[in-house]
Amino acid sequence: MLDEVEAIKKDILDSGFSLELETSKLLRSRGWRVQNNVYYMDWDEGRAREVDVIGTRGGQVFAADGSGDFLLFHYNLIIECKKDDGKPWVFFFSDEPEPRVKFEHRRYPSIAGLYRYFFLETKEKSINHHYFTVRRKSRSHRVAFRDQTNTPIHQAIDAVIKATVFRTESDSHLKRPPQGGPPIWAIIWLCYPVIVFDGHLYECTIVNGEPHLQSVGYLQHLADHQSRKEMGALGFETFPIDVVQKDHLDRFLSLIEQEHAELMAEIANNFDLVRKMADQPTKA
Repeated sequence: MLDEVEAIKKDILDSGFSLELETSKLLRSRGWRVQNNVYYMDWDEGRAREVDVIGTRGGQVFAADGSGDFLLFHYNLIIECKKDDGKPWVFFFSDEPEPRVKFEHRRYPSIAGLYRYFFLETKEKSINHHYFTVRRKSRSHRVAFRDQTNTPIHQAIDAVIKATVFRTESDSHLKRPPQGGPPIWAIIWLCYPVIVFDGHLYECTIVNGEPHLQSVGYLQHLADHQSRKEMGALGFETFPIDVVQKDHLDRFLSLIEQEHAELMAEIANNFDLVRKMADQPTKA
């Protein structure tokens, strides 16, 4: 019996489930609502699957003019948790400087819920959204010291993108309230794919044929995905994926929470534009 108990303990630790629990505990301690082992539909395989953790943060954004008008604004982190099993993760970056890209909601489906809020994209605004302030993004990856077929990186990327697509299939709605309700309301629903990794994480650039490695706590990877609605078409959607080393997760959450607060403040201060958008059709 003792041998069985010890074997079960080892199996739990090796599985990465303890990382899911640690991630969930940290999110809850910072005020996020947490769901574990959440089902989503994998349209490629035609079956339901699970994503490890979904953290949700948000609430009412009241107009700064004191009118009492408000909308609901929610961030969702769609999280897969992975351990390295002694095999570090390596993400490859270009050694060429990358141009600065201004905040633009159409660029990535993760933030498509902001499609009505064009005032966030004007030159006068300075939204410190991490999709655009992080200049360098990876386009390829490998798990060191193993065969590169269906690696844990592939599995995690596949899961967080498909779960994000499933969660964002319904567009954010902006509508008039029922009679007797508040003057106006809206729902903005953003879903960000995230991988939390317990292990050694490296950036790699290759200069003159020589790999240069740097240990990091956080990076962004760009992955292309063809969604179900585009099956048969040539186009792909691009998803930035936040890859966060376990010990860096607290700092990453601070970044996301600050970003959320800034977006909420911009919307509150421009609520007159939100009112005008309420009379437009729901679809962009």
